[in-house]
Amino acid sequence: MSKTGLVMLMVLASVGAARAEEENPAAVQVVQHRQYQLKHELTVSAGFLPLDAFYKALTVNVGYTYHFSPHFAWRVGRGTFSMPFSTGLRQQIEGLYLKVTDFPEVHWMVGSDLVWNALYGKAAFMNSALLHGGLYLSIGADLVVTQAVFAPGVALGGGLRVFVTDWLSIRLEVLDHVVVDKKPFNVLDLQLAMAISLGAP
Repeated sequence: MSKTGLVMLMVLASVGAARAEEENPAAVQVVQHRQYQLKHELTVSAGFLPLDAFYKALTVNVGYTYHFSPHFAWRVGRGTFSMPFSTGLRQQIEGLYLKVTDFPEVHWMVGSDLVWNALYGKAAFMNSALLHGGLYLSIGADLVVTQAVFAPGVALGGGLRVFVTDWLSIRLEVLDHVVVDKKPFNVLDLQLAMAISLGAP
């Protein structure tokens, strides 16, 4: 067969393949349903407040979340109890008989948030286990209690969730509480939570 005939044959074959794809498209996308569905969720977590230069704090946190759908939820209520302790900088200043009053210590926080379960996926761990998890973002309202004031605030955050069983998951969460006061300040809260799912659909 001549080169011209070979080129003509290749062109005809490519045109035929293109027409076959238009008539019978073979590209099919399949999105799997989420294996783990949430409805009512109770959380208990331990946290840490690392941001303030004059004190740090350990926190104990509890919350309840209602999931409207796989994508959106309402954290109806959350509460934080803080156990602050002084840093070396504050101890040095107090050692000079100076009292620090410009940076209030957080004692309690309560709030409510809207949650967007933005991503869900699965990954193989060491080719021996399949992990299901997700990424979520939240925005909400706060009431922050210090040794001096009760102040409102806005909470912005997000977290990573890994499912352990149908009813248990582990969450790593970051919340930034922007406190609206005469002297606004931020409270950054890092949490490791155990979440229990009740009444999953």
